[in-house]
Amino acid sequence: MPRRTALCLLLLPAATVQALAAGPNAGNHNALLKGTYQVAYETACVTSDQGFSDTPALQALGVGGPVIDHDTGTILFDGHGNATEMRHGISVVPQQIVAGSSAVSTYAITCRYTYTVNADKSFTLSGSCSGTIGADPGLTVDVSPAGGVGQLSESRTMFTISSANPVRQLVRLGNNTQTQRLCGASATGIRVHP
Repeated sequence: MPRRTALCLLLLPAATVQALAAGPNAGNHNALLKGTYQVAYETACVTSDQGFSDTPALQALGVGGPVIDHDTGTILFDGHGNATEMRHGISVVPQQIVAGSSAVSTYAITCRYTYTVNADKSFTLSGSCSGTIGADPGLTVDVSPAGGVGQLSESRTMFTISSANPVRQLVRLGNNTQTQRLCGASATGIRVHP
């Protein structure tokens, strides 16, 4: 009889430790990404004022051309599946320059996302962005969708994110014009605050 009592006493602390380890955040992998990260993006797009045909062809249905965006910013992951990002950068339109045209513009945008982190620290980020293009006051711009597929480092101090496929974005400008873009992007984020 004393051996059974001793065995029960040994199992009780193990069960208590497991219960404490499970805690209120058990299974909440979104908490792994919590914090503020400095992010650098490279995005390459092609535009078409009339959009694109369906996959797999994705042929331009109107007039457009290439656009390359370079930007930096910060993104705050709240640990509960919501993130806010502020970015600023430049857009370069590689084209033949003619008098009176501009091949470069600046922009500042704020993006709002939802995200889901998996047990292997891979994650998805999905949302939209709005902001301004050009000098103040500039044109307003809305871009959707925005996001990608990422991987958080084992140390949780860095992540990479990219487009899994070409992303079809609708860009609406404040002067009542809109265009579609097909984009591919990649970014690296480094944690700057827990």
